[in-house]
Amino acid sequence: MYIVGILGSNDEGCLSYGKSLERYCDTLGIEFDVFNVIGESFEATQALIAEMNGRNDVDGMIVFTPIFGGELVSFIFLLIL
Repeated sequence: MYIVGILGSNDEGCLSYGKSLERYCDTLGIEFDVFNVIGESFEATQALIAEMNGRNDVDGMIVFTPIFGGELVSFIFLLIL
């Protein structure tokens, strides 16, 4: 199983949760990678999500919030298949 995370802020809660999730996945034998999009444009993040959606080896995707804020975060969630 392979899960990817999308990290879009330096929020301490996001960083801590991401590290905890990575350790937990490791104990379960689940591969977990975090893609850091801090400072990237919304379009670049959208392209990354589309790429991950198209990969047969990706079984799940987690978006760590806050990311972009406002209405854009809702749009990000709609992109995930």
